Amino acid sequence: MFGIHTYKIGRDGFFSYVFSIDPDWIAHKIGHVVFFGLLGATLQYALRRPYLAAVIALAIACGDELHQYFVSGRSSRFGYIVLDSIAAIGAIIVIHRAFAKRRAQA
Repeated sequence: MFGIHTYKIGRDGFFSYVFSIDPDWIAHKIGHVVFFGLLGATLQYALRRPYLAAVIALAIACGDELHQYFVSGRSSRFGYIVLDSIAAIGAIIVIHRAFAKRRAQA
């Protein structure tokens, strides 16, 4: 699945993680970032409460990995929870600041 330039952190299991410059690996990570970024932005837009939006996004990221733990042929990784949470929180911050700037101008 991964190309020549693959770097692994940890042994197999929940706390292991793989880095690669393989296009499939990069596309997979971009998909996570886009999905959870949109999720975080949507939650912040709907709730207007950044901490609540972040907690819900984190819960969804944890739930996704928990689900994958029970699916045969899939694995769950802590690194994905971190990646998904960072993407969601980054989008939440952007939307929160955009609304704060809009309120300040009004």
